[in-house]
Amino acid sequence: MKTWKPASLLIIIWAIFIMPFSGNAQEASLDYFQKRRKQLIRQMEDGSMAVMMSAEKKIRSNDIHYTFRQRSSFYYLTGYKYPEAAFIIQPKQENEFILFLSSKDSLGGRWQRQEYSLTEARKVFGADTTYEIEKFEKILKEKLQYKSFVYRDPKDQALTDLTDEINDEGTLLSNLDGIKNLNSLLREMRLQKDSLEINKMKKAIDITNQAHLEAMKAVHPSMYEYEVEALVEYVFRKNGASAPAFTPVIGSGNNANILHYMKNDRKMRSGELVLMDIGAEYNMYAADLTRTIPVDGEFSQKQENIYQLVLKALRKATEELIPGKGFFEAQHKATDIIMNGLHKQGLVTDPNSRWQRKFYEWNGFGHWLGIDVHDAGKYFDKRPDKGTPFEQISGRPLKAGMVRTIEPGIYLPENGLDKIRALKGEIVPAKKIEAFLDEVGPVYRKYQGIGVRIEEDVLITEDGPEILSKQLPRDVDAIENIMDKSSDYVSKDR
Repeated sequence: MKTWKPASLLIIIWAIFIMPFSGNAQEASLDYFQKRRKQLIRQMEDGSMAVMMSAEKKIRSNDIHYTFRQRSSFYYLTGYKYPEAAFIIQPKQENEFILFLSSKDSLGGRWQRQEYSLTEARKVFGADTTYEIEKFEKILKEKLQYKSFVYRDPKDQALTDLTDEINDEGTLLSNLDGIKNLNSLLREMRLQKDSLEINKMKKAIDITNQAHLEAMKAVHPSMYEYEVEALVEYVFRKNGASAPAFTPVIGSGNNANILHYMKNDRKMRSGELVLMDIGAEYNMYAADLTRTIPVDGEFSQKQENIYQLVLKALRKATEELIPGKGFFEAQHKATDIIMNGLHKQGLVTDPNSRWQRKFYEWNGFGHWLGIDVHDAGKYFDKRPDKGTPFEQISGRPLKAGMVRTIEPGIYLPENGLDKIRALKGEIVPAKKIEAFLDEVGPVYRKYQGIGVRIEEDVLITEDGPEILSKQLPRDVDAIENIMDKSSDYVSKDR
């Protein structure tokens, strides 16, 4: 069996725990974030202000914290990546952008590095004025007395708690004309990416491609899922990513049928597939790519039948990712292909059956991608009427500059047939379910335990879909050829 090379394992441990995070320097010109703030200000009511606090440092245990990651929208408007900060943006005021931070002018640098003085922060982040974070409560209270509207993020719990404390028994906020959701303005701004954002995402995707390739070369029977996870995270850090954009999903065997499986503690066996859903975060921007590969390096006929069907659905669905098409149209196209293919395999009795379609269509086949792996942005231009069948819902029209994933899948869990009565018994007559089970059951049991998902990251352009992850192979022959190669980090000695 393959074994970890001791030297390589030491390198991985060093990289994960010692190597510093990349991307600490300001990576955009000063006016880059200023333009975003000006765009926000143009949408705000006169006499209003926007307020946000940075993400909170989270306790892991006792006085030890998890690695800090800035609130996405806070970074989007300021470029500031550090904790214990806040901002106030107020249109048509002498100080339109006020930044509060824990600065190195203070005494807080003994335990954690303080990045900027107040003067440095004004120069680097373009703030009209800066204050130490300790003054935020006092200044916020003063400004709340004469502002008519306040824009804030309802999920900003620290700000909610603070305003509750300073509300003076309800009299302070009652003077406002209204509290508005800042996200309703920011999510539309964040939806269409500029060239700098796209370049960051391309870098995150390229790093993720490299991790997938190394994992393909390393995977073998008797390897544990967490060993693949460790290798993936090493390749991320080695190539400049700050961290995974989300907890890697390394699901072997029946675990591939758990959409957000994260335990990653099972030993992989020969004859199984392993689904690897991973994404690097590079300079605050995410990638999200999935490949499903055979543990022993070669697809069985049953596995290939399902894999090729998902691949066909992916290719057809990608053609729908053009300006003017609705967000869900690609999913409908993919599901049509999957249902027809499953019918030919004997896993469906009627490819046009709505309830059978819902039985196999587990999840949405894509989401927006950007600073967050499930990025901001609505999926509907307007909410569909209640009761409208999903396959008749188009979704909001795609526009150039949007980035989304496309990720069709087929999931055949070992207990799938046991659940169908509970899931569909109230909707479908029992006789239909029993007839389905009698006809499909023997075929399903031959395939059960197989789960396949293939996921790409796609930029919408006026010239058609640009598959940003196209360098990562997806064809059966290409995957098998890569898996036949030697890994730089895992020995093939048996």
